[in-house]
Amino acid sequence: MITNERQYKITKNQLIKMNEAINSLKSKKLQLKSGAEFFANIETDALLSEKVNLEKQILEYEKL
Repeated sequence: MITNERQYKITKNQLIKMNEAINSLKSKKLQLKSGAEFFANIETDALLSEKVNLEKQILEYEKL
């Protein structure tokens, strides 16, 4: 949980970087063959899950 402005700013930056990583993986998946695509899908799913967690934390902090 985000408890102060410093953590809030860091989390917002992490979310931006996470979105960039997800977009990068999505574009690379188009170029991958079936075996590597499987692992790219797993990595993308993990990043998307973490993105949701960060977004929830940001929303909770913004409600304070």
